[in-house]
Amino acid sequence: VKTPQGMISFDEVARKLAIAQRDNQMGLPIVPERQTVDQFLAQWLEVVRSTVKDATYTNYESYVRVHAVPAFGKVKLTRLTAQHLQALYAKKLEEGLSSTSVAHLHAVIHRALSQALRWGLVATNVAEAADPPRRRRIEFRTLAPEEARRFLEAARGDRFEALYVLALTAGLREG
Repeated sequence: VKTPQGMISFDEVARKLAIAQRDNQMGLPIVPERQTVDQFLAQWLEVVRSTVKDATYTNYESYVRVHAVPAFGKVKLTRLTAQHLQALYAKKLEEGLSSTSVAHLHAVIHRALSQALRWGLVATNVAEAADPPRRRRIEFRTLAPEEARRFLEAARGDRFEALYVLALTAGLREG
């Protein structure tokens, strides 16, 4: 059999047909094999934009653009595996991304792939089989009253003195 990609043997066609028939009998969707993760995520972002707040959409788009697409955007959506996700999570932790940020990345990918499942584009949500990293609690050390007083004395006359006073008296965080 001749296809745009070249020749496929009769045995290969018969094998693919048997798989499609089996999946159909099991109630699994017949999925397009050409759509890449990048193409799907772009479409998903357009759809999800009207269902979430602007700040949420901005976070989703950032996680997709900065982390997911460079890692496996060219992979066919139907070929994406939990192993791809685990490798991404490990790489991001190694690069210094916090465990909380990686967990948020996992949540975005999970939500997108849940939509792909509902749309019948994938047979399973592979994010279900991937384990996001455990969130690490960071212990913050606050300044003792004497330390705060010495800090403010040292900051006296600095152009950011008012900011330092506000931060200390209101209990603001660095972020």
